[in-house]
Amino acid sequence: MAKRQIEKQFMKGLTLTLALGASACGLTADTDGGNSFFPAIEMDIPDEVLETDARIQMPRGRVEALSVTAQGSGPLGHLVERFEKSVEHTNRMLARLNRDDIVEAGSFSGKGPDGDVSGKVEALTDDADGYDFEATVCQDGVVFQNVKWNEEATKVEVYREFNKNPLGIVEATAGSLIGKMTYDATNPEAVVAVWRSTGTPWRVPTDVAATGATAIVDYAQVVKDADGGFLIRGVNDWYTGTFPTTPDGQNYVVGYINSDGSAGKSFGYRDTSSACSSTVFSEASANWCLGYDLTAGAAITSGSIAAAWTTFLTEHTVTVAPDTELATAITMPTGLTCE
Repeated sequence: MAKRQIEKQFMKGLTLTLALGASACGLTADTDGGNSFFPAIEMDIPDEVLETDARIQMPRGRVEALSVTAQGSGPLGHLVERFEKSVEHTNRMLARLNRDDIVEAGSFSGKGPDGDVSGKVEALTDDADGYDFEATVCQDGVVFQNVKWNEEATKVEVYREFNKNPLGIVEATAGSLIGKMTYDATNPEAVVAVWRSTGTPWRVPTDVAATGATAIVDYAQVVKDADGGFLIRGVNDWYTGTFPTTPDGQNYVVGYINSDGSAGKSFGYRDTSSACSSTVFSEASANWCLGYDLTAGAAITSGSIAAAWTTFLTEHTVTVAPDTELATAITMPTGLTCE
């Protein structure tokens, strides 16, 4: 297939993905016009994960009014909220560069709505990971995004500093939050995105804030299957001050939601939840203390979680993400410049 045909097909998918994300968040996607040189991460998890008791994204007053137990019922919602916001920030910036008509390798400046975005695109030759292009993007001369991708837009790697927000649409973080995402859609039956981050996120859940923790080291893996459903697993550790010497898993989650959000289950552990106060979580035995049935729209009772997990494993090939995934803090690659 010719490169231009690939780009046209990809842009159609890009526009649809961003439009869906904008609809979910009540925002206007910045995708009018432009080209399709830059890629996008296409992982639009159904909002039902965020709209039941299993979620956390709701008006602030209601969040703060929830009991610790109620908030503790939402480990999947917490993870998906951070994952989707990172994808939205990344995609909007790439879409804006497309709108600014950057179409080839070289330097650029005066981009973005305020003209304060600059950067450079480099063509890669014989890259070990199969990437064809690399772009480094700055706001006021400070690097905040680095992305590599292949020509087919089926493989993408992104580093992002989220306290920079040149588009002013999705809020920036209050402190430094650096994320890394790898996206691989080379197998359409198992499209995989892996997300890692370190630092101060957009919001600290009330029950976590009560412990004094302000920062997170986070890992999530999302796999989109051939039916459009999403298998999600993750682990994180909240901390205060410097990055912990040995991060441990304070929160775990495994879940699945189908393509339209009408069915699925999630299992979780949160050390700040009263439902987990008597539980010492084991990655090997997955002794969950929280569960939610998205199909029924109700929590899985404590007496039924073990049986529900056993059934879940017969339906999905999945393991619990180990806290060893948290061992290394995410930082921006060294030596990046926009010149």
